Order: sequence, then structure tokens, then C-alpha cells
Amino acid sequence: MAACGGMLVAAGGYDGAKSLTAVEGYDPRTRGWHTLASMRHGRQLLGAASVGCTLYAVGGFDGKAAVATVEEYDARANAWREVPPMVEARLGLGVACV
Repeated sequence: MAACGGMLVAAGGYDGAKSLTAVEGYDPRTRGWHTLASMRHGRQLLGAASVGCTLYAVGGFDGKAAVATVEEYDARANAWREVPPMVEARLGLGVACV
């Protein structure tokens, strides 16, 4: 979870059967949850951090192995795109922007 574009965004997770691509945003102005564009890769135990209106989903577990993939979410466009992966796969990591 991370704050992005004025919302609290929950990305990925596990539904008991598979790693999820689902993304939801909580808007404190409307006090409601909204479905956002899905990530390209299902993942759980990922790290997330934001810079302005851009959220990064980093690493995680795809249900079979740790992953090195990184995706970038643009809150203005409600769209994800892949960015260069990490050198090493990680799961259960913390991510912060400085």
C-alpha cells in the first residue's frame, strides 16, 4: 500500500489461489474504494512507494518465485507500464522514496 494521487492505493495480494494483479484506491474525499487499472503481473509480498502521482510496484512473489519486475502506475492516466527490473528478485521488501 502507498499514497498516490491523493488516494491510498492497495496493489496485488493473494486470494487463496493465485497472486493478484488487482489494484484499488481509497479516496478520502469520497470515502470510497475504486477499482483502478490492474498491474501487468500478479504479485504478492511486493514493495510499493510513490513519487507525486506515480506509484512503483517493486518485486514480490508471483505464486512460484520471487520476481525482479518493477511496474510504474500513473494516477493521472490510470495506467501501468513496466520499467527496468531490479538486478535481483526480492519479496517481502520495503520501498521508500527520498
